[in-house]
Amino acid sequence: MNKITIDCIDNITVDLKNLPIKNPHALNFMPHGLFRLALIIKIEEGKKTPPNPNVKVFEIFAKMDPIIPCTFHWFSTSMVNFVRLVGLIKTLNTNSWTTLDIVNNKNKIKTECNSYVESVIPELKKWRNKVSAHFAPTDPYDNDNFGTLEQSVMNNVCFQQNRFCVNAATLTSHGETSVLPRWSVTETYENLISRYWPKSRLDFDIKKCIGPDWHDFIPKT
Repeated sequence: MNKITIDCIDNITVDLKNLPIKNPHALNFMPHGLFRLALIIKIEEGKKTPPNPNVKVFEIFAKMDPIIPCTFHWFSTSMVNFVRLVGLIKTLNTNSWTTLDIVNNKNKIKTECNSYVESVIPELKKWRNKVSAHFAPTDPYDNDNFGTLEQSVMNNVCFQQNRFCVNAATLTSHGETSVLPRWSVTETYENLISRYWPKSRLDFDIKKCIGPDWHDFIPKT
């Protein structure tokens, strides 16, 4: 097999005999890291999910293992990075470009990568820009409101509908409401399975979990 599909919905492939950028190893290790991070949260969700489906649990500002909010930071930053890389491959393929063409077309590449990320994970992109890449108050923009600046440094993780999520509630400060979006690590991963890792699976039972495929980026003769 000389072509590997890295986006099953947009049909983005990597041609092993004509690599647009050499040694794209990050396409291998990043999905497995994202799976591990999602698995951390899935296991913690399993501990809190009631066995009776009629029982609903909602917790906000509850005491929790610090690894949970940290995982949201790591997952969002890494997921945006991974999706941008897939967007890069798409752009290089579409224009028949290689590494040699990247610098001379940097503006178009940046625009296309941003557009692809926005089309796939818009909530994570916004959250990453205001929280996990850097907290909004440490690099404020003119259009950052008081709610966004203050909520970006809070622990916004809550437990809702059997999932840990962030920003289930929004903060209003000085009459301005935060624009940080609600999202969930496990929900995001599971929603992206059909696009990126069709054989992968998350489950409360770790024995039933399946990680992404491991691809061999060495051309076959």
